[in-house]
Amino acid sequence: MSKSNRLRAPGIIVCALVLGVAALAQDTPAPILNHTFEQNDGGWQGVSMAGGKVSVNLTHDANGVKSGKGALKFDYELKKGDFSLLLLPTPDMVLGKAKSIKFWIKADHSTPIGIALQEKDGGRYSTVFTVQKDTWQQVEVSPSDFALDTSKDAPKDPDGKLDMDAVENAGLIDMAQIFIQGDDAFATVLGISAGPRTFYLDDFTVNTTALVSSATLKNGEGLLDTFARPQVSWIAFGEVQLSHATGKPLEGIGLQAKYHQAPAKVIVQLEERGGGKYNTIVELPGNSGRADLALNLADFKASQDSKDDNNRLDLDQVTQIIFIDGTGLLDNTDADNTLWVNGIKAAK
Repeated sequence: MSKSNRLRAPGIIVCALVLGVAALAQDTPAPILNHTFEQNDGGWQGVSMAGGKVSVNLTHDANGVKSGKGALKFDYELKKGDFSLLLLPTPDMVLGKAKSIKFWIKADHSTPIGIALQEKDGGRYSTVFTVQKDTWQQVEVSPSDFALDTSKDAPKDPDGKLDMDAVENAGLIDMAQIFIQGDDAFATVLGISAGPRTFYLDDFTVNTTALVSSATLKNGEGLLDTFARPQVSWIAFGEVQLSHATGKPLEGIGLQAKYHQAPAKVIVQLEERGGGKYNTIVELPGNSGRADLALNLADFKASQDSKDDNNRLDLDQVTQIIFIDGTGLLDNTDADNTLWVNGIKAAK
């Protein structure tokens, strides 16, 4: 989203503006890391947990370069029993003053991508976004966007918070690798198949400049997602095209999901850290009609595959919100559909 202005002014004013821009540029703090991939790989490495095929190379092919003449190309294989990632070692507290991470990424598959930060002798923190096939995606994240991995085998964190000065490596991970490890039929439903994959990385920078918050939560209330980031910080399963959207039927910026299924009945699911899953069903008007919904937590009921020790929805344990268009399941109808979402708030 850019804006261009036509300047009609005497040459002296133009010179003054140019000098002003130059002075402003000098005041901007230099990035902590700046990997343009024009001449070298910046220290990035391909890692396979089971000895699979991975490679990291510079590319000068215009199709794999966002800006300049070079980018980083990561080739890996999606298969059961293996897990690959693009890794950047960050020793000696190099990220200690980092307040934002920015880069461009392009993949040969539509897929969710995870960014992981691993502390030395501490926890693993991550955040997720979605890329569309063969499309360059700009990504901007701040430390506050990362959440502690509390899964069974995840490393424990002594203080339970992300300490940037303790981060010893950063990684980019194709999250489809998680889903291909399970049932083959489930992976097929999600549109995930084994085989070689590639993604490209360009203009990776770490800065001391903070970003606008992606949420406004305070004391348990506020917006869960302001959609202020250029990337979509949601995961889509199956043949779903995710993007930001503005204009009708939304007010302001929000999420747009295009897919082939029926509109009208949407299952909203809250999933807890320990495996508890609680659902409620909402009716939508269809035909691009807007519905302002207020969901009472008392209406959420345990799903059939819920695994909860106390059989109770605990808000402090909720780790994700899932929207499922269930019309095809509930009414056996079929169509092309677009779902818009914004203004997701938590309220007491």
